[in-house]
Amino acid sequence: MLNGDIISLTVLGQTIVILNSVNIATDLLDRRSINYSDRPYLRVICDSRLFDWGNNIVMLPYGPWWKKQRRIMHEVLKPSANTRNFALFEREAHALLKRLAASPEPFEKEFRRTVAAEILSSVYGYTVKDTYDPLVRDSATLVENFTVAAIPGNFLVNFIPWLKYVPEWFPGAHLKERV
Repeated sequence: MLNGDIISLTVLGQTIVILNSVNIATDLLDRRSINYSDRPYLRVICDSRLFDWGNNIVMLPYGPWWKKQRRIMHEVLKPSANTRNFALFEREAHALLKRLAASPEPFEKEFRRTVAAEILSSVYGYTVKDTYDPLVRDSATLVENFTVAAIPGNFLVNFIPWLKYVPEWFPGAHLKERV
């Protein structure tokens, strides 16, 4: 039945559920989200032969391990735990404003540098030297690649699992090179 409130399709082994009613969507995704909401398993990100980020909290399925990781993240990221980083955030914000006052064109690049400097310093104690710091560049590349890989339809390996075994030299197998 294609005109119901809930439609289920299976395409290339992937089940897709379509909610055609605002009331049903609200009920399932808001009121009963504990039962029906979860992250999709994206093979390109989670598989150890590919991106291998399956144990990262942003990709973990709901369960005891996710709960433990979330509790740790909340302890580390809550406002009272970040008072020691306030001076760092303030210093980086001032430096950003100075750089933008001198040259406003590279706003996005400078903003990325500032955010990366705050994260890398507060988490790893690493001091970012300048906008062209290799770790900032590599972090930006990682985020861009992860963003592309996280879109469910971008890689066929998410639907056809055996594609992960295709060698990199095989025509059309750019997947491993990109990942």
